[in-house]
Formats: sequence, C-alpha cells, structure tokens
Amino acid sequence: MIKDNTDLWAVLVGTIASLMKGIKRKLNGQQLMIALITGGVLAWGTLGVIDMFFGQLEPKVIMLVSFAVGWVANEITDVLDDTVKDAYELVKGWLRGKLKK
Repeated sequence: MIKDNTDLWAVLVGTIASLMKGIKRKLNGQQLMIALITGGVLAWGTLGVIDMFFGQLEPKVIMLVSFAVGWVANEITDVLDDTVKDAYELVKGWLRGKLKK
C-alpha cells in the first residue's frame, strides 16, 4: 500500500513531523498552518530529489527522510522569517537616511 502512494505518504509524514515540532514549540494557529504547509511541500520536493538520484529506495527510508525534512521545516521557516524581517529593517533604515538628507 505504501509503495503505491509513496508521494502522498511522504507528504503526510512530513506534515505530521512539522505538526509535532510546531506543537512542541507552542506555535500559534497561523504559524502552525504555515509550518504544516511548508513541511508537506518540502517533504514532497525532497521525495522528487530522492527519486531522481536514488530510484528504488525502500519506503521506510523515504518516510524517515520525509519526517526529518518536516521536522526541520520549522527551523527553515524561522530563518526565512528572520531574514525577511532583518532585510525590511535594513531597507527601512536606509530609506529614512536617504529621506533625511
């Protein structure tokens, strides 16, 4: 059954891992939904990369990788969020400096 729908199972496992990490970190509802979507999409994308390079892996290995990717997805989301906030503050400060001159 898992071999027939590996991609769907990988998305499910990635989403569950992301949910578990989000609950552990006590994220609010909006952040949790973003984390779930990110975890599922990254797990699905990782499955595509795995299929390109390692065509016939066991489903257990694929699920393990999907779980790890889903777990790490929250960290990736946090890093990207911090990067966007920092870039926004830098641009805002630069514009204020330019407007004062």
